Amino acid sequence: SIKKEEKKEEEEEKKKKNFVAKSFFQKLFTYDEEIKKHSSLKDLFIEFLEYKTAIKKQYKTEKGVRNAFLDFVRLSGGDINYARALVDNTIARGWQNIFDLSAEQKKAFKKTQSENQSNGTDDWESRCM
Repeated sequence: SIKKEEKKEEEEEKKKKNFVAKSFFQKLFTYDEEIKKHSSLKDLFIEFLEYKTAIKKQYKTEKGVRNAFLDFVRLSGGDINYARALVDNTIARGWQNIFDLSAEQKKAFKKTQSENQSNGTDDWESRCM
C-alpha cells in the first residue's frame, strides 16, 4: 500500500539522518590535517557518535563534530586507554558530551595503569566503573 511505502521512506530518511554526524567525521578525516593526526582515537569517537545517535542527540554540523573530537583529543591527551575510559564513562552516565573523569576516577585510572604496567594487562572494565 501507499502508506507502507511512505513509512518505509520515512524510516530510510531517519537512518540517513542518524549517520550524518558519522559521515561528517569521516569526511573530516579525508581532508583535515589537524584531525588526521589523531587517527588512533577515531574508532572510539565513532562509538561515541553512535551512542549519541542512539540517544537522539547527535551533532548537526561538521564544525560541531570537529570541535567535539578536538575536545576529546585534548581531554584524553592522545592516550588511547584514557580515551576509552572517557567514552565508557560518558556512556555509562548517559551524558550527551564527553567530560573528563572525576579526581577519584583519575586516581583509580592511574592506579590501574601502573598495576597493569607491572603485570602486563589492561582492563578498564575492572576499574572504577
